[in-house]
Amino acid sequence: MYHLDNTSGVPEMPEPKEQQSITPRWFGESQEQGGISWPGADWFNVVQAELLNLLAAANIQPDKKSYDQLSKAIPKLGDAKLRTDLKSNKPGDGLSLAALIQGGTGQDAINYVTPFMYGGIGNSPSTDNTAAVIGAITVALNFGFGIDLTGGPWRITRTIDFTNVRKIRTDWTGRLLVNPANFTALHSANFVVTLGNPDTAFREDRCIYTCIDGCFAVVSDSRATELNGIFIKGQLLSIDSLRVIGFNGSGIYMGAVWDSAFKSISVELSGNQSLHAIAISPFGDTSNCLHIGRIQCEQAYHKQLYINAIRSEFHTIHAERAYITTLDDGATGLPSALNYQNSYFLLSNSAIYQMIIDAASSTSIGTVTTAMSVTLNLYASVVCAANIGGAVSATYGNYSEIIGSFFVKYYNRGYPVKLSSCRFTTSDNSCVVDIANCHLVNCEIDTLLPYYGCDYLHVTDCIIMNDYSCTRTDISGVLFDHTTFKKNVGSTGPTETSRPTKLRDCEIMGQLTGAFQHRLLVEGGYCASVNLLSRAYVRLSNVRGGTFSAVGDRAYITIGCEFNSIMSWGVPDFGNYKVSVRTQRMGAFAAGMGLEYINTVDGGASFKAILTAS
Repeated sequence: MYHLDNTSGVPEMPEPKEQQSITPRWFGESQEQGGISWPGADWFNVVQAELLNLLAAANIQPDKKSYDQLSKAIPKLGDAKLRTDLKSNKPGDGLSLAALIQGGTGQDAINYVTPFMYGGIGNSPSTDNTAAVIGAITVALNFGFGIDLTGGPWRITRTIDFTNVRKIRTDWTGRLLVNPANFTALHSANFVVTLGNPDTAFREDRCIYTCIDGCFAVVSDSRATELNGIFIKGQLLSIDSLRVIGFNGSGIYMGAVWDSAFKSISVELSGNQSLHAIAISPFGDTSNCLHIGRIQCEQAYHKQLYINAIRSEFHTIHAERAYITTLDDGATGLPSALNYQNSYFLLSNSAIYQMIIDAASSTSIGTVTTAMSVTLNLYASVVCAANIGGAVSATYGNYSEIIGSFFVKYYNRGYPVKLSSCRFTTSDNSCVVDIANCHLVNCEIDTLLPYYGCDYLHVTDCIIMNDYSCTRTDISGVLFDHTTFKKNVGSTGPTETSRPTKLRDCEIMGQLTGAFQHRLLVEGGYCASVNLLSRAYVRLSNVRGGTFSAVGDRAYITIGCEFNSIMSWGVPDFGNYKVSVRTQRMGAFAAGMGLEYINTVDGGASFKAILTAS
């Protein structure tokens, strides 16, 4: 390609003449075609200028003896333009130019932003990447994109708010690192990560429809300064995994969370004497309709779990090796009489399917005991397979059941619950169930104590390991069905009158003694030994046994009983019986001796024989 190169040329391109047609015209060579055309200097100059500018744009010098310069310039210019457009972030440029075989463009397939795009430096735990993370979130919100945190970790020095980010993709490599001593919280509640505003009411500034794929982790360098981990307030959330480590404060706090699913919630080495490592709170309303696959709370510092939720299910809770650092954290009114509380549950229309809670000792941390103090309040709820190494208190509840569980001590002063197939026993037989107005079925219990004022307690198919002895007042309505007493049965409550304690088809492997002016009904079953104390108001009906004896004032009744050995027996000579009450002799007799007796004085003890041996 070359320009006009003879003496007829002029050094400057003449100004083109006035435009004569706004529609394209073409060359003709005959009158039949409309005339014979002549190009004129304008046309040649325009074409030459276009061709020379094409070479210039491609950075090619015109060469009179080269005949392929245009074929070289055109592809070169196309490649440069394409590269420029691909580098551009203008709408329609960049990956919008790259098609996908499945349809759409490369830009259509990328709807995440990462801290790398805004100067983030991955695999550098000491680098402050706060600006990069916030920059990524800002753009994600502008375009409706998600955040991809993989490839970190990302050290941050101020609160990161994900409230309006709808999609977060991450794993352990994308964890957030914080130094509590060099951190600026954006809210008075002092959280590192927020999904919802912790400083506003439950209806305001909520996180809605957010999904987290993978493990979202936040790690604190130190517990030297109080700081909280993750705050969540929202609804319709779908979260794979949350993991928080090392905070002197709440690890994860969920307030007024509704209709959401969490596969895993995990907190380790967090909490203190006032803030729970994990909290699920009403936050002025309720947390409800939650599906939580797993809660792990390892090595909590004193305050472990706080769960107050309705219409929710928790599939497994592992809260192990808590560090109890005080015996008085301000807790009051617990039926266990303890002045500290490590975990608290208030569940309504909810279920826990497996749970373990225990504590560990640590000289370096300064623990004071390994006996956990847990409040477990249930309303229309169920707890299965719970293992709690300490004292469990109930201060509210009804219509609920605890199944297949183990507690060292259980205190319930009258909030109806059914305990089924539970164990309250250890190798040293130190477990205690202090209870009223409940139903125990197929349980094994070291020591059972009906609580003051109990007016209902049904014990069915259970095993009582230690002596049964209740000296508390106002005890009534205690019923033992098909229950085995491994040791002795003595006191049953000094003021039982209308509904005294009853043993129905039970087995006493130790000795039945009764107690002075305590009332007891024994119907059927077996007693290895009976040695009734003076004025023990015991009525035995159709009872079989080994030996029978009594001492002091006789206040017992025997009907249809069979014992292998009768050491002593006699009709009642003390007590207040209705007229016509009967008793039957046990043991050897001779002609003329009474076999059956009836009380003849209402309100006294004056028994006369109505059947004698012939």
